[in-house]
Amino acid sequence: RALSLPDRACVRVRVLRCFAEAEALREKHRNAQSEVTTVEEQIRSLEEKSSKDFGPGMRFERLSRECISFEPGGEFSYELCPFNNAKQKDKNGGSTEIGRWEGFAEGHAEMRFNNGQHCWNAGARTLKVFLSCAGANKILGVEEPEVCKYTMRLETPAACTEELVQAAQADVDQFSAPTHDEL
Repeated sequence: RALSLPDRACVRVRVLRCFAEAEALREKHRNAQSEVTTVEEQIRSLEEKSSKDFGPGMRFERLSRECISFEPGGEFSYELCPFNNAKQKDKNGGSTEIGRWEGFAEGHAEMRFNNGQHCWNAGARTLKVFLSCAGANKILGVEEPEVCKYTMRLETPAACTEELVQAAQADVDQFSAPTHDEL
């Protein structure tokens, strides 16, 4: 049997409402799926971080979120991204990876970066970063003692151990102690 005009209009309205409701549900599903993906990425990131050695008391963790530049003048500058990689950059904007994060050595006094870009006569580039305690992150120098084997000196608060802090405080106390002149 054929539907009357008012009945057809009523069916059309219901169908349009169903389509609108279905689209609203699809949008909710997309949003929920996006939230799930975001949470899964956060979990992966946290699991990756928890598997890394950030030193005693996680004191090197802050370095995992920054890169430190060194521009001594001359042909090359350097960028160190602890827990990631290190690069040598030239004046023209090109860069050469001189190592990828490998881990700590010598306790936590040295960072090692290996498997950098291949060097025509020495294999993969490597970098050793010697750490010292200071109030701010600062690269003091970069050297290449062997072909494509780099060394870097980095000052960072992360290298400050409790023993170093106590020794520094003792030095401050010694020099700030009042002196008595004998008359």
